[in-house]
Amino acid sequence: MSALSVAAVQVTSTEDVGANLARCADLTRAAAAGGASLVGLPENFAYLGSDLDHRLSLAEALPGPGVEAGAAPGPILSAMQALARQTETWLLLGGFPERAASAKLVHNTSILLRADGSIAATYRKIHLFDVDVPGGKRFRESESIEPGDDLVAAD
Repeated sequence: MSALSVAAVQVTSTEDVGANLARCADLTRAAAAGGASLVGLPENFAYLGSDLDHRLSLAEALPGPGVEAGAAPGPILSAMQALARQTETWLLLGGFPERAASAKLVHNTSILLRADGSIAATYRKIHLFDVDVPGGKRFRESESIEPGDDLVAAD
């Protein structure tokens, strides 16, 4: 059995998808140069913002049932697939907006990419974060995210 070198990337995502992806790419390249063969990106690595309409406009259709055969991946997935190939690393995309059945919701979807950029596994977040924090803060993922329903494991 050989050793597996893993890196966890931390970023402070914003509403600027291009800047977020560039920062993730820089950190992934640094991790790969340091010997990582699997790099994990955080939830909301590509976009973090409260504007639901913007998140809906960014949501990508993923390859699979119900998607037009031969349809190209969206810009977020395409960029990450290219990064996996360039760095020859597996990438765990911690979660980004995917189109859902409802036109008013998105999935928070995590994808595991092989080093060749192909998809090894896809997970749609099941347990959504809804909380009322003392002092008036309120967070309701269920108002903008459609939960998934499958547990996922990958070799």
